[in-house]
Amino acid sequence: MSNRKIKQCPPWWGHFITEYLRNGQNAKRAYLKAKPKVTERTAEVESAKLLSKPDFLEQLKAAQENVAKRVGMTRDRWLQLLADVAEFDLREFLEIDPVTGDTRLVKDWKERAKGHAIESLKIRTTTLESGQVVQTVATTRDSKLKALELIGKSLQYLVEKVDVNHTFDLADAIIKARRRASGGSNGKS
Repeated sequence: MSNRKIKQCPPWWGHFITEYLRNGQNAKRAYLKAKPKVTERTAEVESAKLLSKPDFLEQLKAAQENVAKRVGMTRDRWLQLLADVAEFDLREFLEIDPVTGDTRLVKDWKERAKGHAIESLKIRTTTLESGQVVQTVATTRDSKLKALELIGKSLQYLVEKVDVNHTFDLADAIIKARRRASGGSNGKS
């Protein structure tokens, strides 16, 4: 946060910020909770304006930092947890029985799996018609990755951006608007 002194803000900003962080950053819904007497359209417009004010954004960032501190989720810890999930290597959990040659789970696989979002591991042994024995390993991943995504969005560690490229011919739009306004004529004034 900057060294700039944070200006005293209206009390309803705190209500807005609390609801905004609680509801997954839906600004319109947060505005309606903070100011229930406004219309939906007003909430939509005014919440967008609010999210562009530097003083408000400082308050919001401070609130997000407080939440992150309270839950013990720094940006570095969040990135490390994501890396743990991403670096999953099934071979860490398996070993080959030296006598039979069968694949089996290592004894402490559950302890090792904690950081990798693994809910279960199963080895299936199938005997084919040819007599060949085939072993397959099935894994079930838990919802840790989804939880990390939601945490990242909530704390704005993960920001979704949409790039919109659109060509717009202003002259053509004006001509079409004039035609509509004059009831479908050729657009000449």
